[in-house]
Order: sequence, then C-alpha cells, then structure tokens
Amino acid sequence: MNMKKVVLAGALGFAALAGTNLPGLEVTKASAASVESNTTTIEGRVVEVTENAFYIESKEYNDNLDNLVRIEVDFNPNVKVGDQVKATGFMWRNFSTFMTATTVEQVQDNKSLTPGIHYDKQGKPDFAIGTITKQYKFTYDTNESQDFVIVTYPNKEGKALTVHVALSSNNKFNVGDTVKVKNILEWIRSDHFETDEINMEKMNETKTPTVQDDRWIWS
Repeated sequence: MNMKKVVLAGALGFAALAGTNLPGLEVTKASAASVESNTTTIEGRVVEVTENAFYIESKEYNDNLDNLVRIEVDFNPNVKVGDQVKATGFMWRNFSTFMTATTVEQVQDNKSLTPGIHYDKQGKPDFAIGTITKQYKFTYDTNESQDFVIVTYPNKEGKALTVHVALSSNNKFNVGDTVKVKNILEWIRSDHFETDEINMEKMNETKTPTVQDDRWIWS
C-alpha cells in the first residue's frame, strides 16, 4: 500500500479499522467522522482489495489522495482489482471521504471492457483495451518489411497512449477494430511500446473502416 493509501486508512480513525467486535464501535466511529449524506451511490474502478474493505478510483472525491475512496463492507463484495463497480451506502467525512456500503455490484463484464489499462489481482498492469488507429509497413536495413498496426488506448487521466503490434502475413486486423493487447509488462520499449500479434485479440469487428484521425496517435 502506498503512502497516500496509508494516509487515507489512518484518516478513518482507529474505530473504523479496529473491526466490529469492540463495544461502542458505532459511537466511536460517529464521533470520529461525520456523515456527509443519506444513502448515495458512487462508481469507480477497484485498485486494491483488503480485509473488510476495498479502494476505488472516483473522480468526485479525495482529489488530494489520487481520488482513492475506501469502501468498507461487512459482507463479501466479490470484487477484484480492475473491476468497475457501483457501491451504494453512506458517505462519511473525516480527513478524507469514505463509504460504508450496503450493496456493491459490478457494472461491466469481460464482454464489455472499457478502453484503457486493466490490472491483475496483484494490481500490476495486465492488458489494454484500445482501438486500431493506423496500419503501416516498416522496412528494415535488410530490405525485409514488417506490417504493423498502432493500437491507441487512454490512461486513467484520459491521455492517449499507443502500442505498435507486429502482424503476421495473414493478419485479420483493420483500422477501427477494438482489440485487447495482453502481457503489458512484456512489451518492448524503445521510442514506443511494441509487441507481437500473439498478444492481441479482436474484441469486435468493424464492418466499415474508420477514417484515421492523427490527433489520436501518440507515442
């Protein structure tokens, strides 16, 4: 857990972290933090899962803590790092805003993954969902050539990032296709990120080619 998460956890007060077996816990928690609202719902991506709680990114809260919001639960929410979830419960305010959730639900599945970087259970970058925005042929010094596509995807700030993917001779990818590019930690880094077609799979097929827009090319 990084320092900002430590600060966030410490801000919840001893009572919020001590468990539910201590007598007078609810009174202690109420005095340590004031309730901000009646039941509310927030949505975000899960970035860490701990015992009886998990953290999500929410642009609405905790600007000083990378928009991390702690969601406390007294049930198994069945979430993992990378899930996009919707939590409903009471918002509390101490040095930071956190929630005691009454319900937690996932708002997407693997068939409707959002563009961007997705993480594994350990919180490491796992794969990216993006769009093929360009095709090109690169000629090496040996006069041999290689077909590539550029896949463009956003980071969490919305900035466009790219990875160049080397294609086989019988490639089936087109500009406009939505694709999943796996094994991020194994991508080659030079003046841009690069990987092979074996790490890319098509999420959908574009029937009408999309006109290339160079505004989205960034490397």
